Amino acid sequence: MKIVSFTEIRNELISNMQREMLIPIIGSGFTRNCSSLRGKVPSGDDYRRYMIDRIIEAHPSLVSEKDHLNKESFSNISSMYHRVVPKEVQERYLQDNFTSVSIEDRKKDFLSLPWAYIYTLNIDDGIEKNSDYRCVIYANRSVNERI
Repeated sequence: MKIVSFTEIRNELISNMQREMLIPIIGSGFTRNCSSLRGKVPSGDDYRRYMIDRIIEAHPSLVSEKDHLNKESFSNISSMYHRVVPKEVQERYLQDNFTSVSIEDRKKDFLSLPWAYIYTLNIDDGIEKNSDYRCVIYANRSVNERI
């Protein structure tokens, strides 16, 4: 891997952007800690810790298993969370922390650049609520439009 400075590739970046050849891929860090409806957008790790806490609340007998749960994958924790935590609790958390997201001006400026597309797997509405990107393509699964 070769490390280059911005000045070395500046013209190439500008040219590629003008030709719509650059497509940003935005991860969850983009909106982490941004204010939302009634909270802040969590990172994947934040959400994982939240899910573990709700699992233990639903099954207090698992408190002694917290260290074991902390070693489980996000996917396994998520599956368990969806099985044992009431749907209303899950939906409230999503609505409170992933909707009505407000992002900082510098991030809005980044989104206002003339990108042909932006790819993200974020589940919050930060990009859609703070830019002209309104066409959202969902994964091959049903979507609850309320959240």
